[in-house]
Amino acid sequence: MEFFCYILSNKNRTVLYVGKTRDLRTRLQQHKKGVGAVFTKKYNCYELLYFETFKTGSEAWQREQQLKRWHKEWKWNLIKDKNPDLKEIKIETIKLEIDANNMRYNGSKDPETSSGLRIIPAIDIIEGKCVRLSKGDYNTKKIYNENPLEVAKEFEAHGIQYLHLVDLDGAKSKHIVNHKVLEQIASQTSLKIDFGGGLKTDDDLRIAFESGANQITGGSIAVKDPETFKSWLTKFGANKIILGADAKDEKVAVSGWLEESKEELIPFIQSYQKEGVSYVICTDISKDGMLEGPSFDLYRKILEDCHPELVEGEVGNLKLIASGGISTFDELPKLAELGCEGTIIGKAIYEGRISMKQLEGFILNN
Repeated sequence: MEFFCYILSNKNRTVLYVGKTRDLRTRLQQHKKGVGAVFTKKYNCYELLYFETFKTGSEAWQREQQLKRWHKEWKWNLIKDKNPDLKEIKIETIKLEIDANNMRYNGSKDPETSSGLRIIPAIDIIEGKCVRLSKGDYNTKKIYNENPLEVAKEFEAHGIQYLHLVDLDGAKSKHIVNHKVLEQIASQTSLKIDFGGGLKTDDDLRIAFESGANQITGGSIAVKDPETFKSWLTKFGANKIILGADAKDEKVAVSGWLEESKEELIPFIQSYQKEGVSYVICTDISKDGMLEGPSFDLYRKILEDCHPELVEGEVGNLKLIASGGISTFDELPKLAELGCEGTIIGKAIYEGRISMKQLEGFILNN
């Protein structure tokens, strides 16, 4: 996948606008300054193809040499630009690390500087097919598409940047099963994927990351084998490991929601905040797949009780991702107002309650 970067630089700051190649070339012509760099994405790596400029050829050459001199230890930590002239362009905060030897760029969302509610569609997989369940009951399985890659590409075509991919076979069998689906989507789209379901061992995690996951979600493992989950946090960091805290009557549910633990939801989340967890996906199982609206009160309670000032020890801000029950577009601003960092949307998309055009507009305006 090819995309275009428009760079404006001075001594103090570099601003990078990211968007579709055709849109940004037009902007570059209008501004008559800066230099454009065209990249292609291969797996999780951005490879530089060529530079473009609308100044003189010599200046373009000078900029390329300058970029080559900024080697590995130099990073661009970029922020969203508020220039109203560029508002309609999809602008993303990313981090680029320049490798002087082969001009390859490792790109990722910078969670510390991103803002607004992230829209994260869900694809749940059983036997390689895109399905949805109601209240986590495998007997309610409904197949929406036999080709998950097709669904993922449709999401991407409407400006979606993130995907929640769940291996329901893996959750049931307690080991990773549908990693080939993950690999296919990761290699053929630019979606940033968080992957969950059946991740129980270091080998499961290795397979998930090697198959293209940007993040993994661990739920059952955090309840049943906390030492392993903590070791993943230590090894990979809080930006890679998401805590799955799925709730039934404010108790944590595990094993694809087939079992209910004795863990109380809020203390469970707080305990992992102390271990360094930043991202938490919380699904109210009673709401999941029912199209009855999300658990606003539950999310409000989590955000209040897990505020850093109320948790013993030094902990960071909780990035809560709401999941389950989303049924209308109007619920999204309410989740943002509550303070949720993101929301996972499943059946509301597949049943046509929320259109892709609505989501595309929401993303562009947030």
